[in-house]
Amino acid sequence: GKAAKMGDYLRYSMYDKYFKKVGNCVGPAACPAGTGKDASFYLMSWYYAWGGATDTSAGWAWRIGSSHAHGGYQNPLAAYALANYAPLKPKSATGQADWAKSMDRQLEFYRW
Repeated sequence: GKAAKMGDYLRYSMYDKYFKKVGNCVGPAACPAGTGKDASFYLMSWYYAWGGATDTSAGWAWRIGSSHAHGGYQNPLAAYALANYAPLKPKSATGQADWAKSMDRQLEFYRW
């Protein structure tokens, strides 16, 4: 249902703000663009939001996010549920696997 759909949208928060390749790189111009999943750190970022016009003919929308991960924003229980509980599994092709990897990464982050 709607929670599974939200799980799909929330995966955007796992990605770098500018979809840059994750790794040992600093600087907005120095870091190469990511392709596919290599821009994802599989942690919940500091913030994420999206929106758009209420008039569907207006033709505009926006999305903003962060490249910062914070321990307080991680939720491995939600990641577990989105990866394993059938009614919450996202409908996208990689949603379930992404949340399973996110759960592992969040637990790794806590152990770190």
